[in-house]
Amino acid sequence: MKTKALMGITLILVITLVGLVTAAAPVCSFDNAPQPTNLYVGGHAHFNDTSTETPEVWNWTIDDSDGPFYYVTKNITHQYDHVGVYDVTLWVGNQAGNDTCLGEDMVTVLTTPTTQPTTAPPTTAPTATPTSGNISIGISPVISDVTGLLPLMLDLVIAALPLIVVIMVIGVTFGIFDGLLGKIKL
Repeated sequence: MKTKALMGITLILVITLVGLVTAAAPVCSFDNAPQPTNLYVGGHAHFNDTSTETPEVWNWTIDDSDGPFYYVTKNITHQYDHVGVYDVTLWVGNQAGNDTCLGEDMVTVLTTPTTQPTTAPPTTAPTATPTSGNISIGISPVISDVTGLLPLMLDLVIAALPLIVVIMVIGVTFGIFDGLLGKIKL
């Protein structure tokens, strides 16, 4: 009975470790529309995640005169209500890690003219560039929205996973779980 339980736990540990080794951290990137993003007050910008390596979690930070604003879906739309030039940041993560990309001065919001032009004023197209590629655990001094906690929680779980696996392997090896395993009926 104990042998089957130990084999089951060992199999779970091997599958977990193989999953950790073979998974790749996402590489962050995104695009936006309209392109280039010159808007008038009250206009909407659409941002689409184009990251690779299968992100499972998204955290957008949209700078705005009223914000920052946080979104946790893959693709978003944001309305800009004030004149200015704004940054857009995307954080993506999965079991293997996370990445962040920043679109500096990505959105320009202009005063609404009395007569709307047929096209937005010309500008160069902004691009989002990766700013990191490693797992980092950081605590923001001010969290203005609960959704900002999601990336931090994911980082903490990812950082603790190898320690949990080591504790389980040591526990099984030295029989620490024998009392518990004796109660499991297989």
